[in-house]
Amino acid sequence: MNFNTFVIYAGILCASLSSASGLECFECTHAVDKAECQGTLQCPEGILSCRYLTLTYDNSTFFTKGCLEIYEESTDGCFEVKTMYAEKEIIEKRCYCTTDRCNGVNMQVPGKFIFILLLPCLRF
Repeated sequence: MNFNTFVIYAGILCASLSSASGLECFECTHAVDKAECQGTLQCPEGILSCRYLTLTYDNSTFFTKGCLEIYEESTDGCFEVKTMYAEKEIIEKRCYCTTDRCNGVNMQVPGKFIFILLLPCLRF
């Protein structure tokens, strides 16, 4: 077995092991510092999505991370929602993803990026 084949099989094995044990997400609620969001949570069976919310209101920012059932708008990626409350703007950035610990600090690198990196190893 050559090295490229080994890397591919190892990747498949790791992916199957992580999905067999359920999704794991970072967790925190209304944290004022991202450093407070280092704990992880094993999501209940059937939960397929992690979330990362950033809420900015009246010059204060709060962070929430955890497991979330997938709703219509919760596809992989981020989007921003702006609303008004008591004549002040609320800016909420909502991010959703579907791989273990994907709701960490850097939500801009999707799990599919790893597949793209391994693509040159394949020989057709």
